[in-house]
Amino acid sequence: MKSGRIGSNQVRGWRRVQQVALTADNQTFQVDLPRGPAIEESMIIVDGTINVSVAFTTVRGLAPSHYLRRVDWRLNGNITLDALSGVGAYLASGITSRNIDGLTAPASAGTGAKTIRGIWRLPRIFQDMFRPKDSVLKTDENVTTNQLVIQWGQLADFFTGAGTATYTALTMYVMIRDYQEEADNKGFTPRPLYYWKRSEQILAFAATGNNQPFRVNTGNRLRLLLCRFETAGEGADNIITGARILRSGDTRMDLPQPVWQEESRLSGFNFIGAMSGFPGIYVADFGNPGMMGARYSECWPVPSNADVQMLFDVATASTAVRIVTIEGVDLQQ
Repeated sequence: MKSGRIGSNQVRGWRRVQQVALTADNQTFQVDLPRGPAIEESMIIVDGTINVSVAFTTVRGLAPSHYLRRVDWRLNGNITLDALSGVGAYLASGITSRNIDGLTAPASAGTGAKTIRGIWRLPRIFQDMFRPKDSVLKTDENVTTNQLVIQWGQLADFFTGAGTATYTALTMYVMIRDYQEEADNKGFTPRPLYYWKRSEQILAFAATGNNQPFRVNTGNRLRLLLCRFETAGEGADNIITGARILRSGDTRMDLPQPVWQEESRLSGFNFIGAMSGFPGIYVADFGNPGMMGARYSECWPVPSNADVQMLFDVATASTAVRIVTIEGVDLQQ
């Protein structure tokens, strides 16, 4: 056997795209991401300190995520890859990585300086997939704009109650993980087969009752539906007694609340559950039964004219469900 060095055809990098001080409530930033490399992930971090001069009532669950009001990842001005709240982005990343990021919430709602850190990952490849690079964002062809639109809320969003907080040293960082790959003898680099699209909707439950409907806005390959049931914006497990997912006569799920919760945990989402600090979270994953190695072909292919419904048996009124949809969109080859 001939000995020699092992060849390498790609170079990976971690790059800071933007760093800016946050100095006021309700700021919006349009961040241009690089074009040229293949992007595996973008990440947003807010880090630093704030000062509470008039005490609030309590610190909210998942507190830093409420401060990120919305993030949109837009390609060429007319393709939306992500449209999520901070809470939705935080949970959607943990669902596919099987690893929830640690948030640094204010230590209390009382007066004084508070250290905070929020992390929101927007992966273009999912580590629990076979051939994860099949969904990498290729930016060296047919990409004119590649942008994140980041909308921040108010410092009061960290808390409940009426208090006063001011900015002291709070910084927003935006980074990407990318790689450059060697072209073949025709000058082409490998092409992705599909891309992931993440979106979010909130359904309010004004009254109790069975089979309260929600239409899932999809027409592609449905990977999973993540639901967080909420009372006044906080996760809760007493809102529903059961749920169903169906399309025409095709029923994909029909489970009572305790069984759905345990099935979500058994599917690999072990941070889910009332005892783990993440109450109210339930998942229906059509592409992965709990392994590290899902196949894109096993996602639920939903025709564009289909009508996918979620039906909820609601036991507690004046509540809501936050629904994050992750779907794959086939690319023409």
